[in-house]
Amino acid sequence: MIKKALKIKLYIVTVILIVVITAAFVLSRNPFKWDFNIFGGELEIDETENVIEEIRKISEFTTACYYQELVIKDYKSEPTILDNVSKAMHLGGDSCRYELVLIAKGSVRAGYNLENVGKDDISVSSDTITVTLPHAEVLDVIVNPSDCEVYTEEGSWTNEEIAQVKSKTSEKLRRNALKGGLLEKADKSGVDKIKTLFKSFGFKVVRVSFKEE
Repeated sequence: MIKKALKIKLYIVTVILIVVITAAFVLSRNPFKWDFNIFGGELEIDETENVIEEIRKISEFTTACYYQELVIKDYKSEPTILDNVSKAMHLGGDSCRYELVLIAKGSVRAGYNLENVGKDDISVSSDTITVTLPHAEVLDVIVNPSDCEVYTEEGSWTNEEIAQVKSKTSEKLRRNALKGGLLEKADKSGVDKIKTLFKSFGFKVVRVSFKEE
């Protein structure tokens, strides 16, 4: 009985060894191209999505600013008492011309809107990243009310009229910034700043190019 039991155990051990060896051989050859990484081991991760997510968190990336003190002038005409009398008598008349002069300080910020960066704009390979960006754009024009004061006020100007004159400041500031080459400066300095940004992410090589317009 003992010999029979030993023979059965030896048979079982032999079968188990055959199964293990066969399985090991099949796994080493992997004829069906199964992915065994689900059981552990080193995974190859596509970092592009993670990089894009981090870039979008930055939203707006400023690369150049423009500062200026502006003088804004506006005029309006109001009839005088004599003018009203003359018109009533059909004699004609001239209106008085009043001037309003404002001094304002403001800034224009230019750079890249990174919220629109997509997978087609980013290529990641090991420690190298290639980025394709649109050219720099004006991100915002800032004129604080506290930095805007009335220098000259002739005649009577309502708060609404003064506000309308102030509203012209932003557009004039924007035009002056563009004439001064703000966007060109933003692109020029933007390359170095973008490279510094991505190197802070851990990339050793950063290639930057701009989309064709």
